[in-house]
Amino acid sequence: MLKYMCAAATLATFVNVTVAIAQTDCSMVLTRALREYDIQSDSSAYLNSTFDNLCTASGETRNRTIDIGVEAVIKAIPIKFTGGATDVRTAATNFCKTYKADTTATSTSSRYRETVAQRAYQSFDNCVSLSQQGNLVTHEVLSIEKVQIFLRAGIAKPVELRGVDMTQNIKCSGAVDGKLVTYSQDTSAQTDKSMTINCTRAPRQMAGGEMVFDEGTIALDIALGRYAIFLPRDTKLSEDQASILNTTISELRSNLDRVDRRQLACFRAEAQSPMGRNQSVEASIPSEHRSNSIVTGGGCEIPAFYGHYPPITISKPTAIGWTCTANDPPGIPLNLAVKAHVIYCRVAEK
Repeated sequence: MLKYMCAAATLATFVNVTVAIAQTDCSMVLTRALREYDIQSDSSAYLNSTFDNLCTASGETRNRTIDIGVEAVIKAIPIKFTGGATDVRTAATNFCKTYKADTTATSTSSRYRETVAQRAYQSFDNCVSLSQQGNLVTHEVLSIEKVQIFLRAGIAKPVELRGVDMTQNIKCSGAVDGKLVTYSQDTSAQTDKSMTINCTRAPRQMAGGEMVFDEGTIALDIALGRYAIFLPRDTKLSEDQASILNTTISELRSNLDRVDRRQLACFRAEAQSPMGRNQSVEASIPSEHRSNSIVTGGGCEIPAFYGHYPPITISKPTAIGWTCTANDPPGIPLNLAVKAHVIYCRVAEK
């Protein structure tokens, strides 16, 4: 009797470990899908979708099992929302209370990224549900056009595929009973081991040479449940466009490097008139710097006291400097000089 009890306990442990590994694989379905479309775990698209899946609108946690797969999702949430809790349930509770899903004032692209994240969560939930029943189904986006789906049977739980439904721009194929078949809603297959399905999304070629990949969906009808995959719209540039874009980016980087090495430098130039009555003078930017410098300021002064301070009647910028004029006071002839200065600036290498 003890022998059978030990055997049962060993089997139960093996099943639990297998399910745990499978649900960890499910978390990879989510993280890979988000990474493929450059959605970070601290972005609003990720956090809003996580909030919708884990929390109620009032900020309470939903009544769902915090299993190993969900644990990986919660651990990816920034610590400022989880309060640094190490316990997964506490972290989920803290997140639901502190994070407010703000969907107002979001751009169309942001809303679409949330759709992508939400559909990735759907695949994750499908994976978790199937793994808890004994089948593992995951997928990986290999490129903008190709997706690979992996199905694995569990202990006494064969995979029973009853059909594959997909949008018209997607074709899926794989081996069934040793023969390569194209999948459809009517294709059925069964395995007590594993099987792989390869799907390709066809693009629309545009006049400019770029290829537009419209949204696509793949849905696997399995005896134990359903597994859905969402492929967001995307665009692949032609080689010429990609080359032009790459050249433009390289030029921008080069320009940025040059800008980083440059700084604003300012200088002062002065000029003084000879002694005499009603004198004028202009302080000018040196001729060798006039093409790359601008006047930013200037001023006038009387460099000495002549018994009376003559009024400065003109003090203004010119195209290349600053001009000053000083006139005799009424009825008081003066022998004087006037001094001008100009401030000019240019961008120079560090």
